[in-house]
Amino acid sequence: MLDTRDLMTFLAVIEEESFEAAARVLHVTPGAVSHRIKQLEESVGTLLVKRLLPTQVTSAGEVVLRLAQQVRMLQMDTRQELSEANSAVNARLTIALNDDSLSTWFLAAILPVIRAHDVSLDLRMGDHEHTNQLLRDGTAIAAITTDPKPVRGCVIKAIGAMRYKAVATREFQQEYFAQGFDEQGLERAPTILFDRQDTMTDRFCRQLFGQTFQMPVHYIPSSRSLIDAAIMGLGWCMAPEKLITEDCASGRLVELAPDQSLDIELFWQAFKLNTQLLKELTQSISISIDAG
Repeated sequence: MLDTRDLMTFLAVIEEESFEAAARVLHVTPGAVSHRIKQLEESVGTLLVKRLLPTQVTSAGEVVLRLAQQVRMLQMDTRQELSEANSAVNARLTIALNDDSLSTWFLAAILPVIRAHDVSLDLRMGDHEHTNQLLRDGTAIAAITTDPKPVRGCVIKAIGAMRYKAVATREFQQEYFAQGFDEQGLERAPTILFDRQDTMTDRFCRQLFGQTFQMPVHYIPSSRSLIDAAIMGLGWCMAPEKLITEDCASGRLVELAPDQSLDIELFWQAFKLNTQLLKELTQSISISIDAG
């Protein structure tokens, strides 16, 4: 039997990314945190934490971290059923998602549930093709993902699609795509990506031309700043339609391929736990994200 206190300490060490920070959150000494983690590791017979800055879970630690997340969720659910106003349970909900979802629809969808349950929200950012890993390693208890295959131990539900358009300034269009959005222009025109996991431009090119192109790339890890960079003429980008409506209407941006769009199907994945909070979250996110 694993000690619940040790599990919550382990969760704090990973979430706060150091033994010292976990000690501050738990109001104990770093020595006490270290002792609890050692006890937990001795209980399972293997190392669970990589003693780095920030701390990281081992492969075995991923399994235990998922358990710790589930235990905390069940504690939260029990606390609410018992109406324990002064419970010592650390009511935190960790969700993984990408910046585009956060910048458009996500907060409006979940905030009523978060407020009703009085929990702390801990959002972990990652490209929406890679948020599954945060579920697998136990960092997050739920995620927005593009993968239709459920992570082990999770339930999955399709929630809609985000629509992306290829945009740039009119001056940029005239310089690189005066004859239309074509292969010759794509080989020269710089594009702007969120990070090295961002495959939006490659997907769009493959959809239109059946291939990708080697093109100059700028990396800007912010959905809004990425669009601002396109407005400044730095390059062209794939942007969520919801974020560029006003920019296109004002003429700050133009669509490079007006009749074409890239629709990304999104899925909600959550730990398979029968808690009221997760039920309500799943219901609140079961909406159309149709960007049209």
